[in-house]
Amino acid sequence: MRGPGNRTGSYTLTSGRIAPCALDTGTERVSIAGAVVVKLGGFVGATVAGYVGWYLVAGFGFMTAFIVSTIASGFGMYYGAKFARKYAP
Repeated sequence: MRGPGNRTGSYTLTSGRIAPCALDTGTERVSIAGAVVVKLGGFVGATVAGYVGWYLVAGFGFMTAFIVSTIASGFGMYYGAKFARKYAP
């Protein structure tokens, strides 16, 4: 059986459970201060995109605005963090 860090072969441990795969997060590129900037970028992106999504569809009803705002917040978090990661110190 292969260990959890290997990318080829079976990921089953001797106990029968599936071992976690090694994640490639790219954390070696971002410092601690940069990680804070990335989180802040995600927060700001989610806030702005959620507000814009809510504002654009508020006339269709509360639940529609809530759902669109939630989806827009997810996109804003992703792209805000991506933008901040690009320009993080």
